[in-house]
Amino acid sequence: MKAKDPSLSEFDVKVGNFLLNSLSISPADAGMEETWNFLTLVLMPDVAAWRFQNKSKNPEYDRWLGRPRNVFRKAWWRAYCLGPDLNATLGEDEGVNIMERPTFGLNPLLARAIARAHNEFSGGYSLARSELLRLVMVQLGKISSIVNLDALPEREIIKLVNTTYRATADKFEATLNS
Repeated sequence: MKAKDPSLSEFDVKVGNFLLNSLSISPADAGMEETWNFLTLVLMPDVAAWRFQNKSKNPEYDRWLGRPRNVFRKAWWRAYCLGPDLNATLGEDEGVNIMERPTFGLNPLLARAIARAHNEFSGGYSLARSELLRLVMVQLGKISSIVNLDALPEREIIKLVNTTYRATADKFEATLNS
């Protein structure tokens, strides 16, 4: 398996933050495929092709078309949900762990709570950051099947995420040390 290039993750963060600060678009505008088709296929096709090569020459390549996996759409949405500063603290795998799960990535309050808890607590454990977050996301996914996270006030979301993060991390840390 080929190792991921950290500069690509840095690019995604920088381009997302740049687009967030440069484009005056609402989330409704950002939800339109045409917005991202224009940016990707008309304004910046060379950048899109550099970031995600279309080696199979697929005319329906989802990284270039305005669909949810579009190179610029994903980067803008992550920056929009997390905010530029918090966005810059997460690696690619960590961002994907949060943003590509609709329950979490479509709720900016929840996405920010998860990212903040991850940054606050992950340093105290021996598991790799991305692996620890993956385990926490599995537990939060289980909780989301019985609790409507979108209906909770922000303070309750933060409390639930922090408690779940620490309980999950403590459990897996204990299994490593036994």
